[in-house]
Amino acid sequence: MNKFLEDFFSIEGILNRKTRDFFLTVQQEGISWPLYENQEMVINEYHYNVQRLIVKYHPDWELLICSDDAETRLVTLKVVRDGFLDLSSSAKFVKNLIYSFIIGNEEEKK
Repeated sequence: MNKFLEDFFSIEGILNRKTRDFFLTVQQEGISWPLYENQEMVINEYHYNVQRLIVKYHPDWELLICSDDAETRLVTLKVVRDGFLDLSSSAKFVKNLIYSFIIGNEEEKK
């Protein structure tokens, strides 16, 4: 699972860096259609890379959401938030997800 988390953080880091660059460019030069389209491609690339990562590692989401490590739980929450998981397939996972919102730290509760 550590390799999955490392790869996820790498993918997320690329998205964050490119998004910061996008905002800096817009602040300095204003918005343009090519800039907007480029940022749309960055977001699509993020989604593609995360989907590919999920297929590659087949992580145990229930194990990740119940982890003692807050960063591990946050990765799971981000994957859920971004719509990569079908929550209708596991009532137990949904129960653990809700439980993590109740007992989690402030970032997890958001």
